[in-house]
Amino acid sequence: MRVTEVARDYVIVAWEPPASDGNEHLLGYEVEKSMAGAGAGTYVSAGYVDVGTLSFRVTRLHEGCDYVFRVSAENRVGLSQPATTDRPVTVKLPFGQFTFDASTLSGTKRNQLLWPH
Repeated sequence: MRVTEVARDYVIVAWEPPASDGNEHLLGYEVEKSMAGAGAGTYVSAGYVDVGTLSFRVTRLHEGCDYVFRVSAENRVGLSQPATTDRPVTVKLPFGQFTFDASTLSGTKRNQLLWPH
């Protein structure tokens, strides 16, 4: 399992199909999230995708917080052992991006936005 994109309020996770399907056709994948350091029993469902989907956008995250993610394959028998992210992920704006609040502009002052060199 890997993280392919990080933003200030979501993360996109991706995974490979399991090596074995337990001799039953896979039905889909359960994606879960937890705040880092919260303990093994604190995962909550982030969503469910069909068997043909191998990525998921996990939303409703808080900027600046660290999260861990896991995904389990499901077949008729139940859920597999989960695959997890290797380390916690900090939810934040990626390097080189910024936010701009136009409501802070006033009068005839000019503001210039510059990228760092």
